[in-house]
Amino acid sequence: MARARNIKPGAFKNEILLEMEPVTRLLFIGLWTLADREGRIEDRPKRIKLELLPFDDVNVDGMLDQLADGGFINRYEANGVKVVEVCNFLKHQNPHGTEKDSELPDINGELTVHERGKNGCVTGNKRAVNVKNNKNNVKPTLDNSGLTVNPPLDNALNPESLILNPDSLNPDSGILKPESKNKEVAQPSALREPETAKDETALQAACKQTWESYCIAYKVRYKVDPVRNAKVNAQVKQLCKSLPLDEAPQVAEFYVFHNQEFYVRKGHDFGLLVSDATKLRTEWATGQMMTGTRAKQVDRTSSMLDAAEQVKREMGWTA
Repeated sequence: MARARNIKPGAFKNEILLEMEPVTRLLFIGLWTLADREGRIEDRPKRIKLELLPFDDVNVDGMLDQLADGGFINRYEANGVKVVEVCNFLKHQNPHGTEKDSELPDINGELTVHERGKNGCVTGNKRAVNVKNNKNNVKPTLDNSGLTVNPPLDNALNPESLILNPDSLNPDSGILKPESKNKEVAQPSALREPETAKDETALQAACKQTWESYCIAYKVRYKVDPVRNAKVNAQVKQLCKSLPLDEAPQVAEFYVFHNQEFYVRKGHDFGLLVSDATKLRTEWATGQMMTGTRAKQVDRTSSMLDAAEQVKREMGWTA
């Protein structure tokens, strides 16, 4: 769930903002609800779209560029993290005192750390800590998100909550068998043929993207994170092996929004996605969901056509 923020009347009278499309203005307001207490959001347009405009056919990346050109947001990269920062955020917003500190760096690569009292509220004192040079000096911030107006997403689209543990998806690192009778020194899997390494890297990337797509769609539909464990990790890998790697993430997202009664009753369990992978991939590719109602309609249509052919034969109308 996103955070509750204030909307001031001036937002509807800004002449520069009014020159933009209404959906771009709506996106700008939506960014406030995703931003952390410093007004920062991870710059991931596809995920921002799924949080704010999941059913609109729009280019969020281009809209963010428009807002940046207009001076409403800054887009930058610091310490390898791409960030969107809402300009003058703290001038117009008053984050709850117990809202946790931002985990995203500012444009200078520094984190803003607030001092807090025993009740978890900020005291008004804060300091900037350089992430790169002082990683070991930054103490974990007190997570008081449960005390805010609405519990936020883990740091406004923090990817760590959506990414599979890479170690759980690595292939068995078994030892190469010697090719001859002479015993050879065992070689780790990292020294195998480059093609194999590339294939495994591509599989891991597909697994990561597939889980992200499934997880984001799941949160949009159910407002909670799906369960992830060793069993699910294995299922993700199995799915990616059974489908083209570039299609698996899209099929996973398609599945979560599938309204077949059985899927809905089971809460779109990932295991069902794996077992029905071929069927779902076909429906995704054709753009047609085979629900129970549609199946009955197809069955009735087929029965009527069979009956019509029978009448034609009896009347001697067929060759």
